[in-house]
Amino acid sequence: MNDDPTRIIRRRRKGEDDPERTRILRQGDEDADPESAVISRDNRKPPDSPEAPTRLYSSDDDDDEAPTRLLGKEKKEPGDRPDRTVLHRRSRPPKTAADDRDAAPDEPEESAAAEQPAVGWLVIVEGPGKGHSLTLTYGMNSIGRTEDNRVPLPFGDSEVSRHKHAVLSYDPRGRKFYIQAGGDGPNMAYLDDAPLLAPREILGGEKIRLGQTVLQFVPFCGESFDWD
Repeated sequence: MNDDPTRIIRRRRKGEDDPERTRILRQGDEDADPESAVISRDNRKPPDSPEAPTRLYSSDDDDDEAPTRLLGKEKKEPGDRPDRTVLHRRSRPPKTAADDRDAAPDEPEESAAAEQPAVGWLVIVEGPGKGHSLTLTYGMNSIGRTEDNRVPLPFGDSEVSRHKHAVLSYDPRGRKFYIQAGGDGPNMAYLDDAPLLAPREILGGEKIRLGQTVLQFVPFCGESFDWD
């Protein structure tokens, strides 16, 4: 007797009045209808086969290198019908406080600049934030209202552009400072009360007006000193 759990058989018709031509029989029922012949079989493995039914295992963990697995199912008692393939999902373990600490947030522009030495300062001498000093570092220092600028001005002056109202740069090769307007926005920048329409070299003591805020430039590096 064949081990397949089901068979599709075709009966030999006993007459024109016999409408039943095909039947699906369970294993062990072959002798119940001797007037039949097998025409096809189920391709499943017998239940005692080591390769018999499997489960598709899927992980919810984004860091899992093997998001899906095929797992063998435990053998059932004799006579039990084997399961078909089953999709099994594993619940994600709850996050801990340590996981939140280990997650590295995106670093804003000023975080990288904070690791560099100071090359000068901007001191607010008029307007919101008066008395605060702001550090300048190597390269291009964007000045704007939000914290994603290297030189943020979060003191409440709504006339200062959110990002890159002006840019103050330090060139370490030439050991010189330059100031320029930041972009195509409608807010003007002024250098010593003159409109800043093109990049200008600055030496120290100049006043930069952005909205209602006036910043005075104080250099540290220059011809006589540099960190390199």
